[in-house]
Amino acid sequence: MEKFFVTAQSAVLFPEYVRRMIKKGLEKVSIAEVVCGAVSRTDGMDFRGFTITRSGSSPVDQGDDLPETTVVLNSTASEVKKFARMLSSSYEAVRKQRLEAFGIVLRDIGESVGRGLNSWICTELITDVEPSTIAGDAITYADIAKFWSDMSTHDMDVMVCSPAVMAQILALPEMKFCVGDFMTSGRIKTPYGVTLVKCGEMPANKVLGVDSTAAAELILGSDVMVDSDKLIGTQMNEISCSLLAGVTKVCEDAVGVLVTGLV
Repeated sequence: MEKFFVTAQSAVLFPEYVRRMIKKGLEKVSIAEVVCGAVSRTDGMDFRGFTITRSGSSPVDQGDDLPETTVVLNSTASEVKKFARMLSSSYEAVRKQRLEAFGIVLRDIGESVGRGLNSWICTELITDVEPSTIAGDAITYADIAKFWSDMSTHDMDVMVCSPAVMAQILALPEMKFCVGDFMTSGRIKTPYGVTLVKCGEMPANKVLGVDSTAAAELILGSDVMVDSDKLIGTQMNEISCSLLAGVTKVCEDAVGVLVTGLV
């Protein structure tokens, strides 16, 4: 790390290196990429999603009113949240450390910010959704197959599970044939093509199922922002990172929740 501080010209590169490492860690753990079908940006501290209402059906006879889809802004605004973390480290821990080792620390900070964002996404998407339930005390292959098929107007292609529920699903006999998907793509899919995503911030007794092309919109109030400063009295470096973001449901019927037997 010392090479960043040899000259004034090289020192100006340090904040950008920090930002990139933190962002890499955030992107590694964030579920936003797999559950949000759109990304928007705002300069304000709040945003308004919209409500979709459908009426009528096809086919229609000549002269009859056409089926209608109405889109209006929500009556209330949602707040953009700040997800952030501070790193305090001694001069020696920064300047005398190898670049690769300090990069691990920075990526871990980004992962912490990403997990906070994951928690907010899960909370927002499962709120006000009428849940389905499993048939018995433990989740079965029939339960997740029914959960998938119950989403009639959209195609569920992602299930977000807690680690405990993920372990139960992977232990099902029907899933033993899906190991090849993980070896080739790093993702685990059910035999009918639904990607399983492990998320530690998902409630242990719930599974979130979405059509990733229509379920949610990610609102970004900023990119990853990094600030750094020095406390001369204690010879400490302080690095703060933050992200302004929010999420809103787009198509209500593109989101489903399954309640499992876990507590």
